Amino acid sequence: MLSGRCVRIFGLAQPLEPNAETRRRRPADVPLDLNGACGRCLWWDEDEFKYAVVTFDGVVAGIPPECLEEVPPEPPEDGGFDAVWPAEDQDGNWDLAASMGGCLAARGYCVLQTCAGSAVRESASQEATSRPAFDDARAETESAYLGDGNTTRC
Repeated sequence: MLSGRCVRIFGLAQPLEPNAETRRRRPADVPLDLNGACGRCLWWDEDEFKYAVVTFDGVVAGIPPECLEEVPPEPPEDGGFDAVWPAEDQDGNWDLAASMGGCLAARGYCVLQTCAGSAVRESASQEATSRPAFDDARAETESAYLGDGNTTRC
């Protein structure tokens, strides 16, 4: 079962055509060659006998199981990531938060992989850089934010 797992797409005989709903909403979309793309399996579609996969570029497609291989992420030090955001479902938010908390406590940082297109990533980057810098928490409120005896800093 690959649902929730990171995967690489391979062996598709031809580029995937946009489905009827996508063509209706975005008529300019063209077929995509997703061979080599990585992403996360969302769920198994019993009617289509395919996995719904969202690529790390934000493309959602139905992919036959024989065209998917599970790929564990590389560690951040090697260009990989710690966790994928957004979580696969509402319950997964707790797992994501726990994973992020563990990384922050252990290393002081956490690398997230998004499942969003370049326009969304660029917009988020511009918004983040336009915000004023975060000042350190005041000493009297630091433990409320970070907990007693914490080893991290804002």
